[in-house]
Amino acid sequence: MGDPWQDEISPRYLREDRIDLTLADPDETPSALRSFLVDIDYSRTLPQYVVMPLIFEVIGPSTTSYRRKIFSRTPPASIVVTPQEGGAHRLILREAAHNKWWGKLAVDVAGDSIT
Repeated sequence: MGDPWQDEISPRYLREDRIDLTLADPDETPSALRSFLVDIDYSRTLPQYVVMPLIFEVIGPSTTSYRRKIFSRTPPASIVVTPQEGGAHRLILREAAHNKWWGKLAVDVAGDSIT
């Protein structure tokens, strides 16, 4: 059992992976320069839920693939992603503050790499 004072300042649930990202169509193979849909589930953040702003990042094999979008008003239920090149991509959605909850999805995109 932890120290109650420390648990109040820094509870154990801070910085946890509580946002679920999934491909809307798991049978579809994402391809470079073709959009695909990512669904987002916030049910594991209840009852507190997420607090805005949320930051969405796409990190691809090269620096030219990096994309960042900030959601300030409402949490998105889904996000359209258009990868710029093929290869391994990591999609991350996270709270900027509050509990700093996050979620990630690794996607292998078909197509050629820019580098």
